[in-house]
Amino acid sequence: MKHTMLDAMGIMQHHDAITGTAKQAVADSYAAMLSSAVTSNNELYSKFIGEKAAMAGLTDAGLEWNACQQTSTTPVDCSYTGKTVGDTYLVGAHNPSTLKQELLRFEVNATMTYKVEKIGADNAWVEVPADKLCYTATKDNKQGDSFDACELFISAEIAPQGTQFFRVEVVAEDTVGREALLVEDTVIANEEGLSLKYVGQDSKDRALFSFTESANGTPQNVAFSL
Repeated sequence: MKHTMLDAMGIMQHHDAITGTAKQAVADSYAAMLSSAVTSNNELYSKFIGEKAAMAGLTDAGLEWNACQQTSTTPVDCSYTGKTVGDTYLVGAHNPSTLKQELLRFEVNATMTYKVEKIGADNAWVEVPADKLCYTATKDNKQGDSFDACELFISAEIAPQGTQFFRVEVVAEDTVGREALLVEDTVIANEEGLSLKYVGQDSKDRALFSFTESANGTPQNVAFSL
């Protein structure tokens, strides 16, 4: 399994892995090799997270964990959207970088509200801030295709190269609805001179945001869309 991943890493660094520099058969072979390596990696990663959870006394070491990944262009169903009121599940977050991370996000159901707790130093569950944000995102810029999504943003520190576990509970149905969640001029985040505000939709029904950074007392506004 280890060699499968390392082989893929080495081969993918060859110039043939660059789009347009090899024949289609080569590109197909590379894609299959990368897919196999990712599958092997996810199996090993699931085992790693399971062992970490067992060390924290949360679950049995043999419990199977599902890998949830998201790129800047591909929405991923992490199996949380189908949960119903009263359901509880564990989320393990691993930070492979050398910098601490303070925000975790994943897709959730637009019609539900959630309570999130993290495991504390004494193995006690401690509630942490969590906010759900629903929006319209662009799937294909050229075609103008879009899709609706809702994500749960969790504010909690994950140490460098560390692992943190969260317990997520579906506490109620969301009677407010998606439209009411995105009210124009709603401040989504405001902390330490940084402000993120939802300002509406553009002509293609994409969500528009305004990011403000106060440096030396002078606000600097940057608008962008999803």
